[in-house]
Formats: sequence, C-alpha cells, structure tokens
Amino acid sequence: MTNPYQPPAEPSAPELQPTDATYRRRIESQQSKVDRLLNRGVVFSVIWLLGGGSIYAVLLATRARRIIKASGGAVVGMRRVWWCYAMGGFGILL
Repeated sequence: MTNPYQPPAEPSAPELQPTDATYRRRIESQQSKVDRLLNRGVVFSVIWLLGGGSIYAVLLATRARRIIKASGGAVVGMRRVWWCYAMGGFGILL
C-alpha cells in the first residue's frame, strides 16, 4: 500500500544531468561563445568609435546575457555583461 500523503517522486531527466558528457560540451561551447562576445564587448565599450562601438558593446552584452540566463547559471560572465552595459551606455551618452 502506498502512502496517499506522499508527493509523487520528481521524474529525472537524464539529458539534463550535469554529469552527462553532452551537457558539459554544450555548456562549454556556450561559455566560449559568451567569452568571445564579452571580450569584444569590453574592447568596443572602451574604444567608442564615435558611439558605434558603444552601441555594439551593448548589443553584444544583451546577446551574452540571454545565453547566460538561458543556461540557468551554468554559464558565467554577468560582471562583464554589466561592464559592457555601463561603459557602453556611458559612451552612448557622450
């Protein structure tokens, strides 16, 4: 006899387990993409190019932020995202 007050067991999703090799490869590829985006964003946020570099830095930061949010925290780089937002926004204002 089962306990009627016990909540049902959560189903496990094997494709989302952190130990899965394909999961790790996907996170690593997303991390490298975010790193490339944010490295370019930091460079263009410093080198404003008459405002164009600042706009490009903000766009790159937005793309990277979407990837980071979609990964659920597995991909890192939010400090650089905020750097690109701050410095790119400052460059746009100038």
